[in-house]
Amino acid sequence: MTDTLVSKIAAAAIDVGGKLGTDKRNQEQRYDYVSADKILSVCGQALFTQGVVVAPEIVEQTVNPVEYVNSRGATGKRYDCAVSYVFHVSDGEQTQSYKWVGMGSDYSVPDKALYKAITTGHKYFLMKLLCIGAGNEDAEHEEEPKEEVRPARQPVTRQATTEELEPAAMSLESASEVLNSAGEKYITLDSEKLSMMTIGINKGLEKKDITQEQRDEYNYKLDAIRTILASRQ
Repeated sequence: MTDTLVSKIAAAAIDVGGKLGTDKRNQEQRYDYVSADKILSVCGQALFTQGVVVAPEIVEQTVNPVEYVNSRGATGKRYDCAVSYVFHVSDGEQTQSYKWVGMGSDYSVPDKALYKAITTGHKYFLMKLLCIGAGNEDAEHEEEPKEEVRPARQPVTRQATTEELEPAAMSLESASEVLNSAGEKYITLDSEKLSMMTIGINKGLEKKDITQEQRDEYNYKLDAIRTILASRQ
């Protein structure tokens, strides 16, 4: 094989192979994933072994504060951040540059949202560069609900329960900006999937050891789902 930048990236992908197994668990939606720390460590070493370096360049970043009122009537603020990258992949002789975007949200301070967007963008770029699919945090890898918690057999166009559609203290405009862990807006998801997501969120609320910040975030997501489902009736 010709010793080109592309062949070195391919060799790094082969080296990573099946080394990456899930090492973290999303407690809210009950799925396992590969952490950013593990991705950057394993993928970085595989690329370095081939003499390849990935240099991220941030060309633009935006942080938007979003105010909301949760189900208890308390006002809160969330920070949504988007980071535009150019990733330069080089072996010292050849360089390929790729545009990329990272997204992140935080309920405390804007700099955390920024760093989450930076980390997420870097992680997913390396995963796609080296064709890593294990533990991907998107809808394709979400587990089906356990049999014991699945609703009784119903038509595919399942109607939301009364509890799910109780009046929500959130505008549809605000609800439309809420994102899941894969960066997808709730408003783009179908009603059945949104309804099923409330199961995992309510389980999270039942935990005794969650912080008030986590509780507010769960309630915020429930408000968004209720608002979107109610708008579709």
